[in-house]
Order: sequence, then structure tokens, then C-alpha cells
Amino acid sequence: MGAKVTEARPWENQNTDGSLNVGSYEVAAAVSATDLSWDLLTGSQPGWAATIELADPNFWIHVNDLAAVLLDAADRAQAAARTDGRSNRGDTSHARARGAVRTVLAAHPAPDVTDSDALKAWGDALGDTAARLLVTATGLIDGDHAARCTRREWPNVAAAKQQLLAAVVAAHPDIDLPTNTAAAAELWADAGLPEDGPVDRSALDAVLGLAAA
Repeated sequence: MGAKVTEARPWENQNTDGSLNVGSYEVAAAVSATDLSWDLLTGSQPGWAATIELADPNFWIHVNDLAAVLLDAADRAQAAARTDGRSNRGDTSHARARGAVRTVLAAHPAPDVTDSDALKAWGDALGDTAARLLVTATGLIDGDHAARCTRREWPNVAAAKQQLLAAVVAAHPDIDLPTNTAAAAELWADAGLPEDGPVDRSALDAVLGLAAA
């Protein structure tokens, strides 16, 4: 057992000896995301299909990878709802963003958590949806703030395609995923949406509306 270390204040990430302050707000954010990752991968979260057996030798790697993506999604939502466009996991607004991520999970079909590219694209889309939810909530307090945030082009192509797929799946839950994926791709192509770069928010919203019809 080493020398006793007094924890720093919760907004400080390091203790006086330079070690990690496990009681910090930033660690609290990481614990929150890791708790949710555990719930998802062990099947404790209703409606989540991509579970991993605890006995799998890579189980904890997948928990870590998914938790990192969930944190990034919250970063994305927090930044979108702030006028400075920045994220800070030690700020209270990040807790609000994590709550938004948890809320919108059901709208995004579980990805293959063993595929890093698929997981990242899913996380980007999740963060964009959480951002819309969080910005919408801020509009109840300050409509001008919400309007400024909404005008930003948040999604990239991968994230926008994931949003569209989520909308198609939500509209047709009884249809298998490959068929819904093909339908989402057809909607994307018919709308003339780009294959790289940012996606115009109003154009994407129009296609999402078609998917939900």
C-alpha cells in the first residue's frame, strides 16, 4: 500500500502528487459511459441486439471501445448545443449531453461492435441525434440560442446515413435489416445527397421525413 493521497477537488483531474483524481467530474463522465456500455453489451438495456458474452476474451476491450464511442457522442452533442462549439467532459453540460445520448439510443439500431468503422459511424449518428434533442430542449429557454445551433451543418456523410437508416428501421421494424439498409440507400441516392463532406441539415431533414412517412 502506497502513501495516502488526498483527492483534489472534483473539477481538477490530478491530485497533488500528479496521479489521476478518480473523484473528478471527468472520471465521472467516463464511469457513466462505461456503465452504459456494460448495460448494453450484457443485455441489460432493452432493445439492444449486439451483446457480448462476459466470457469472451475480448469482452472488456469491447466495453472500452463502446464506452469511448458513447463519450464521443456526448462530446458531439455538447459541442453542438454550446455557442463556442466546444466539449468539456468536466462541465455540467456534458452530463446533460450524456443524458440525451441515453435517451436517443433506441432510435439507432445496434451496430457490429466488433467493427470499428461501423461503431464510429453509429456513434457519430447517435451524437447528432442527441445534439438535436439537446438543442431542442435549450429552445424552451432561449429560442435564439437554439436557432443559432440548429443552423450548423453537424452531420458528416457516415453519420447522416446512420440517421437515415435509423429512421427507416423505426418506420419498418418488422422488415429485416438488409432490406431496410437497401431502402435507406435508395432514399439517399434519390435525394441526391453527397457521398463526402458535410450534409446540409435541411436536405437531410427532408429525407428523414420521407423515411418516417
